[in-house]
Amino acid sequence: MYLWDVKKFIDIIVTVLTAALCCCSCNPYRKLEVRDASLKEVNLFANPSYIEVELKLYNPSRELEITEIQGSVKSGQQKLVHFVTDTLVIPKRSESTVQARVQVFLADGVGVFQLMRVIQAQDLSNLSADVSATVKDFLGIRRRKEILDFKLSELTK
Repeated sequence: MYLWDVKKFIDIIVTVLTAALCCCSCNPYRKLEVRDASLKEVNLFANPSYIEVELKLYNPSRELEITEIQGSVKSGQQKLVHFVTDTLVIPKRSESTVQARVQVFLADGVGVFQLMRVIQAQDLSNLSADVSATVKDFLGIRRRKEILDFKLSELTK
């Protein structure tokens, strides 16, 4: 093989890799939008306690798989609950509605009736959430994302 052929081969490889990376954006999760969220069911007396949530999501990119979703909801600086949910699969290039069953665990020092009072008040102005999740795209690339002090009142806008 001649030196000129090797250079041409390397140029072709670099061009193909560049085109593949441009076509297969490594960050499709950044385009994901939560358009609406609503509570469908709250059962704090079950074992384990759970909340059914309906999310309307807009995903203009490729299919995403979101795993290891966990976090906590706070009132001011006091943690009210910790939560964990199963894997969510969001279809590509769509606006979809996803049902999620979220397991809820009371934080230390918080009672069920205190939490019920917060839910019944429906005042989201002083509630915030810390959420972490792992996003896996169609290439199998996993990224751990964290959102801290997300104001729940922003969901209603």
